[in-house]
Amino acid sequence: MNTMIAVRTLAASAILAVGGATLASAQTTSFFGFSCAVAFDQFPDANIPPGLRGEVWVTTDTEKTCPGNTPTSQTVMLRCFGQVEDWVSTFTLDTTAFTCRLTSNQCGFVGSGEATSKRITIDSAGNVDLRCSANRGAFD
Repeated sequence: MNTMIAVRTLAASAILAVGGATLASAQTTSFFGFSCAVAFDQFPDANIPPGLRGEVWVTTDTEKTCPGNTPTSQTVMLRCFGQVEDWVSTFTLDTTAFTCRLTSNQCGFVGSGEATSKRITIDSAGNVDLRCSANRGAFD
């Protein structure tokens, strides 16, 4: 089941993944069901239906993995997916030009950082597939 919410009051200009508990040591682990927010105002108007510009799409259809078995090889990988309500079929988006901030809390270290690899696609039916990742060195 896809969870989707259009939030009109959240002021954001990035994609943000928020998670839960911290692990004591780095390990390959997957986490599901945390919040992921996409602010449409960071994309060109030509790719976003007029009724959705300035809005933020939030989903809990998410997965975060933490591959790497040592602290120096640790990576945080994020996937958010779902469907945007009220998407207009004449619009699509496929880009790597956006901001994606990740939190590392579940991956054995605490911090946030900018994704070094990222891509978001939204097809003409409003189906979203967002993927972001960063190595441990990208986190503050």
